[in-house]
Formats: sequence, structure tokens, C-alpha cells
Amino acid sequence: IALFAFAMLLSFISAQSQQRNYSLIYSENVKGGSTLFGNTLIHILKSGQPDLQKMNDNKLNGNSSYGNDNENTQYVDVDGATGNGSGTRNSSSSDLILPTGDNNIKFARLYWGGRITNSEFDLTKEANKKIKLRKGTTSAYADVSAIGIDQTPIADGYTEYQAYADVTSYVKSNGGGTYTVGNVPLSVGPISGGGNHGGWCIVVVYENASLNYNSIRLYDGFQRVYNGGTSTTTSVMLSGLNVPSGTLAASDAQMGVMCWEGDANLKGDFLKINGNLFSNSTN
Repeated sequence: IALFAFAMLLSFISAQSQQRNYSLIYSENVKGGSTLFGNTLIHILKSGQPDLQKMNDNKLNGNSSYGNDNENTQYVDVDGATGNGSGTRNSSSSDLILPTGDNNIKFARLYWGGRITNSEFDLTKEANKKIKLRKGTTSAYADVSAIGIDQTPIADGYTEYQAYADVTSYVKSNGGGTYTVGNVPLSVGPISGGGNHGGWCIVVVYENASLNYNSIRLYDGFQRVYNGGTSTTTSVMLSGLNVPSGTLAASDAQMGVMCWEGDANLKGDFLKINGNLFSNSTN
């Protein structure tokens, strides 16, 4: 049994914190695996067009010149303002890629979140607890309601939050391919103190008889990583991992991570596992 761990390291920069400790939300030894996919819902515009240089200049170790503080952040809106898109303030798409063969979806959870102005979005209202999800890019949307919302004030009048919902039956019915998420409560425009940001992610566990057994563990939580002048690191102990006793090859252990808010011009952002830096060519 190989090890396949997924951690939702849902972290942020904040002034105060309503923290939720990381916990095991799914655990199974199964012939199959897990994956995650998602997209941003806010981008930086320059002269009305996405500023790809500022958004993609992710140089190592904080050596980029770009962050999103005081930038013209605006909604990504791939579905437009007519038809089904008339009911969404923002929207973006991403692809669920599954292995060849029959895949039985065992678990799927949708996460969304970012920064809001409290006067613009009251998260206690039912309308702001719902977002939209669809398979493909042209069909009608389904409403998805949050089963949990983590939030924390970051300054007077501003809040960071994440919400999540179970979408297992929806993904099970629709399978692999393109999914679109929209109408997420997010504030836009130039602002300091971290800048506006927002996006979404779906975590999926699948069973496929043609694959090897894997020990799959999913965790999530809501933790502050840095709050100017306090500790610059947050450590998380992931308990319940069934690690094989023999020697592991590099391909025998995989880990996926999704975290909120990061600026390429800030030095020191990292993820370490047992003190070892963890990254790949994209992240």
C-alpha cells in the first residue's frame, strides 16, 4: 500500500484568527487515488486586460517584484453576463482528470473563499452561503450551499473566509471533464494589507480497479501562518498516516496542498515536510 496524502493547508495573513485545527476528514485504503483541481476567481488587470506578467512571475524565494497589494484586482468571469452567466458575478473553470477505466467517485468536497468587505457581503445571510457549480461551460448551474464557513476579521470592515460543501453525488454523476464554479462572494479593487484574492478547489477521491492499493488520507483546517511580528511559521501534525514499513521510492508517496493567499514578492513562503522543502516545477 502506497501513501497518498492530501492536505488542505488553508492559511492566510490576518490580524485576528478564528482557527480550526487540522483534522482527518477522509481515510481509506482503496485501489484508486485522489486529486484536486480548481482555479482563481480574481485576476490583476492592466488597461482592461489580465496582467500575466504580474500574475505568473512566481520566482523562487520571494525574488519576484510582484504581489497583489494595491493592484487592480477584478473578477474572472468566463461565463459572461448573458444567459446562464447573468446569474454569476464571477466564474472560472478547471478540469477533473481521472485515470483510464471505470472510476467510482468515493468523495468530493468543494472549497471556496477569499477576502471580502463586510459591508458588501454578510456571510450570515443565506444568499452569501451559496455559490454555483456546473459540469462543462454552457449548461445550467446548480446551487451549492456551504456546510461550513471559517472566517476571521483581518482589519476593521474586512474578513478572510473559506467555505466548503460536499459535492460527492454531483461529481459521481458527472465524472471527469471540465467544471465551472461561480458567484462566489469576493471583493475586488485595489487594497493594501494583503490585497484582494479568491478562488475555489475540488478535492476528489476515486476508486479504480486497475490501480494499486493506496492509503488515502485527507485533512483540512484553517490556520494563521503569519501576522506581522508574530511567528512566521505554523506547524501541523498530520496524524493517522499509514506509512509502509519498507523503503519508499519517490513515486510511492504523493501529497497535494491547497492554501489561500500568497505573494511572489514575499520571501520565506514555503512548505516543509519533516524539515524538507516540498515543491515542484509549478509550485
